[in-house]
Amino acid sequence: MSDAFQQDREVMRKIELGMDIERFLTGSIGLYVMTRGENERANALDELAKVDAEDPKKIRHLQNQVTAIDLLNTWLMDALSEAEEAERQLHEAAD
Repeated sequence: MSDAFQQDREVMRKIELGMDIERFLTGSIGLYVMTRGENERANALDELAKVDAEDPKKIRHLQNQVTAIDLLNTWLMDALSEAEEAERQLHEAAD
């Protein structure tokens, strides 16, 4: 396969992934997961503000909860950004 063909496949893969993520985020399961994540993150931050400063295990646990939710959001937003860039590349190539 040619390099151009491989690049086109990669562009299309990114666009398809972005579309899948958009469907996920607007669907009932995605809305549930994202809302639950936001609530869990807010609860962890509230607990973190009140936790005993001498309880490093609890502090790490709460920090890890927030970080995990933040990472999920980052991965999804990064994939959406890559999909948008891939769409731009596709339109530029077509022009």
